[in-house]
Amino acid sequence: MFIQIHFPYHRLLRWVEAASGLLLCITLCAGFSAGAQSTQGAILGTVTDSAGAVVPGALVTLTNTEQASKRTMTTNSVGDYSFLDVKAGHYSVQVAAPNFRTWVAQEVILAVHQELRINAKLVVGDVQQAVEVSEDTISAIETETPSISAVYSASEAVNLPVNTRASASGTSALNIVGTLPGVQADHGQFGLQGGIPWETEVSVDGITVQSTNTNGPIADAFPSSESISEIRADGALNDAEFGQPGEITVTTKGGTNTIHGSAFWYHQDASLDAIPFTYPITTTKPKLIGNTYGGVLAGRS
Repeated sequence: MFIQIHFPYHRLLRWVEAASGLLLCITLCAGFSAGAQSTQGAILGTVTDSAGAVVPGALVTLTNTEQASKRTMTTNSVGDYSFLDVKAGHYSVQVAAPNFRTWVAQEVILAVHQELRINAKLVVGDVQQAVEVSEDTISAIETETPSISAVYSASEAVNLPVNTRASASGTSALNIVGTLPGVQADHGQFGLQGGIPWETEVSVDGITVQSTNTNGPIADAFPSSESISEIRADGALNDAEFGQPGEITVTTKGGTNTIHGSAFWYHQDASLDAIPFTYPITTTKPKLIGNTYGGVLAGRS
């Protein structure tokens, strides 16, 4: 039996157009999603006993000391543990196993994109007893990734001798990027470790702030120095997850269990300036009065 179905041609065209628009929308959304990059890191390591034998099944607890949030896991058959997608911050790592003293690493600082290895060596004893180690005994050398990187903390970003209050380019803190080790600044563009500017990506909290016209970052999209939590530059042998050989990542401050903040007032006055050297010689100063003020207040609900 043969059945023939008649379908209006104009309706078919409308269906095709609608399907094409949906496909284009999905493609654009996928493109925007791919443009965002993770700022998370990882804390991993191996648990052994005093003789160097691996300890499987040990309970490892990772605690964010600023927010009191915890994650737990047990070591695998070869004594390894790995916490992935860990945001930058301050942590403590605790390892507990039967017949061993509890091992605790305090004041562990994880930077943006960092893969921090913390190996634990357990000592035979009562689990109620604890062996504590400080950050001084944890190696600061990154052994998990081969990239050459440099990091500025929040305090370093604020205290650098860079005018981010009332410079010729405004109050953007973008000039801080040019002071990172390995970064070459050139008229609002940045090259990293010998690369040309269009090979360096600048992102804030995982979102690119690159201009499509100038190949440099957009100054107005850059956060103020007060809101910066960390600035990191990754160059040679950078991870394949980034779209460019050079990556400059900026993260902004988040809330903690305690309310904290800061305020500033930046004042400029010609009476505080030296007389400029000109020819013919003048004894007057250009009029200048400027005030820039603001503040930051953060907490955690």
